Amino acid sequence: MCSGVYQQIWFNYQPLITKLSYLQRFLGFNVCLFPTLVAMALIGGWVPNMAQAWMSFTALYLVILLVTTLVFNAIFKKEEQKYKAAFEKYQASRRA
Repeated sequence: MCSGVYQQIWFNYQPLITKLSYLQRFLGFNVCLFPTLVAMALIGGWVPNMAQAWMSFTALYLVILLVTTLVFNAIFKKEEQKYKAAFEKYQASRRA
């Protein structure tokens, strides 16, 4: 439930969409999501009550965050370049 609310706020709320880049919104979403996951892990007993287990949980979350951030950024940059090239081609055809 909380992650759905966070997703709506960070990706569908117009003031944030217009002012923040996708990367900033993605990171903001994940900053909000992490405490929710920690609370769920505590309530659900997902992680043993050991410092090493919690460090592993946090490290794994950060690694997944880093990888998904890099992958999405690379995909969006490629798409941006494609759209930019198509738009320039369109503009050139309109001028001719």
